[in-house]
Amino acid sequence: MKNFYHNLDYTKVKLTVIYPEKDIISEEMESLGIDVIYNKHVALKHIKSFFLKTLTRFSIEFYLIFFYLNIFRKQKHTKCLINTELYSYSLFIPWLFSNVYVVVHSLSFKKNGFLNKILLLFQKTFVFRYLAVSKTVKTSLELQGIRGNIEVVYNGVNIQKEINVESKRKVPFRILSIAHPVPHKGAHHLLEVLSILKDKVEFKWTLLGWYSESSDKEYQNFFINEINRLNLNNEIEVLGNVNNISDWYRQSDLLVHPSESESFGFVVAEAMSFGVPVVAFNVGALHEIIDDKIDSFLIPAFKTNLMAETIYELIQDKENNFKIRRAAQNKIKDKFDNIKNMRRVFRVLDLLA
Repeated sequence: MKNFYHNLDYTKVKLTVIYPEKDIISEEMESLGIDVIYNKHVALKHIKSFFLKTLTRFSIEFYLIFFYLNIFRKQKHTKCLINTELYSYSLFIPWLFSNVYVVVHSLSFKKNGFLNKILLLFQKTFVFRYLAVSKTVKTSLELQGIRGNIEVVYNGVNIQKEINVESKRKVPFRILSIAHPVPHKGAHHLLEVLSILKDKVEFKWTLLGWYSESSDKEYQNFFINEINRLNLNNEIEVLGNVNNISDWYRQSDLLVHPSESESFGFVVAEAMSFGVPVVAFNVGALHEIIDDKIDSFLIPAFKTNLMAETIYELIQDKENNFKIRRAAQNKIKDKFDNIKNMRRVFRVLDLLA
């Protein structure tokens, strides 16, 4: 969203954004003249109970129907761009007044649940166009019966300066992982990898993003308890969200990404833009970003022994894998440049010729 609003021509477009609560990002939008409507009910929260999740979803959908009616009653909007991670049944209200574009950046709709199937059937009647963040997402939508109105628009990342050749690699080898504390992000696979590597080679491993309002608290606590039980505290430090993520990429030699499902893999692309090689399981759309052993490494899911072996070999590489690092950065420049990909978004939305 930030990339979107930073590249809009506000002499031609009036943008209204529905946002959970006031923060640095929303204040930045307001400073640009964007009309920000605050609605705490659009914030995502992790709910484990199926009954409570269903009840919460339908109650909020019902609320959003009146919320949208109020917005469109006050001001006409010709286009409505929605993120499918938000509540979506209520979108039939914007459909009454505008063309609805849905950005699909999740594979959650693949689940065989009755509610998800009803949602897709319902959406097909009013969505003007889907913007899929990968070919994998597009294929999955087609398998669900959606045809003809899907455009693939890859996520874009900011292109970084040229990476520098280090005459001497720093010790210890610095490994980074970034994972939201929910099971499908696969942080538990790191426990086995760490256990294999801990007595074989010297490294410093950091896991970021572990503490969040929308986390699965039970899983979050399980992971920390396992670190203590397996005596891995010296092998990995676990931190929450950070504001200086660029600094973490720059000081890292490798990103290990243990996710079990990826509709795109933004963290992977972002790391590669800094010339940081990635070791990841071959799941979802990651093969659309990574060419195995050319610009990073794809491991068959979920072969933790092979993941540990690959990391060990990379740590032993005395030349610091500069060839891989260069190829990683070039791949992002070629396919995932934020400016180029944002122009494609504007063309799909008919905001650019």
